[in-house]
Parts: sequence; structure tokens; C-alpha cells
Amino acid sequence: AYRFCKQLIEKDASIQFVWATMSPFTSGVVAAKLTQKLGIRSIVDYRDPWMLNHYHQRSKWKEFFNVRIERRMLESASVVTVNTKPVQALFSKHHPDLKDKIYVLNNGIDEEMQFIQSDFSENQDAFFDFYHVGSFYKDRQPYTLLDAIKVLEDEGSKYPLRLHFIGCRNIE
Repeated sequence: AYRFCKQLIEKDASIQFVWATMSPFTSGVVAAKLTQKLGIRSIVDYRDPWMLNHYHQRSKWKEFFNVRIERRMLESASVVTVNTKPVQALFSKHHPDLKDKIYVLNNGIDEEMQFIQSDFSENQDAFFDFYHVGSFYKDRQPYTLLDAIKVLEDEGSKYPLRLHFIGCRNIE
């Protein structure tokens, strides 16, 4: 990935920054190397924490190395984005010298966006599909989503509702 991106950046002078969305966390490592070797700015975008994620179990030696790799990655980034204010606080606590470049970029929908209305009338087999892509942890469960779907169902949704979970679930 590094060699490909390096060649691409060297061929196209209009590329001004690299945006690395994680996971996989190697994308952030590649962005850090591009920043260090080519001087291009990078944005490191966390959808979930890497080494500060206490739900992930890892060996001590792996943690030892990955903490240092992540730190170098964070130092080289021009901007670090996380998906919630609590994660921003966590990163700021563990990396106080970097807190001024850590911003929240929420998952979800911008309420000011205008949406295209879909017409399902041509398709008699249409479903209203909901997708949750991500992880559920002990204290992070889909109750609000399920409550909202129940309201839609109770109000008599025009189309059958389907719910899809893609990702890990920890039900302990």
C-alpha cells in the first residue's frame, strides 16, 4: 500500500493530504510513513480506538510495540478525528500534548442534508432495510435502534422492515 500511494502522490502534485480511515490500523501506519517520507499532510480517522480500546485483548509484547507505533502515527498526523466526544476525551487524556489536533467527526447523518425521495411503488417486493455496521460492546447495545424500529412497525410501515447487523457482538 505504501509503495502504491507513494507512486501516486509523486505522479500527481495536486494531492495535498492523505486521509486514513481506521480500521484497519495499517492504513494509519501507511499514512504516517507517507507523511514522514514525502512531507504530505495526513488525517488519521478513527472509527474505533486502537490501543485505547479496552475491549481488545492483546499480548504484552504486541501492546508494547503497537503503543509506540500508534504514538508515532498520531504525532505525524496533521489532524486526528474520532467519532464521539468521549473518545476525544480519552485520546486527549492519554495524549495531552496532541489534544489540539483531535476533533470529533460523528457517525451518522447531517440533519441539514437533503435526501432524494425513493419511489418503491414499482417494486412490490421492496423492503425497508436497516443496517448497523460496527461493534456492540457490553455497555453499547442496539436498544435505541430497536425502539425506533418498533415505533415504525407500530405505525404501520408501508414496507416490511428488515434489520441487518454486520460486525462483532459481545453479549456478556
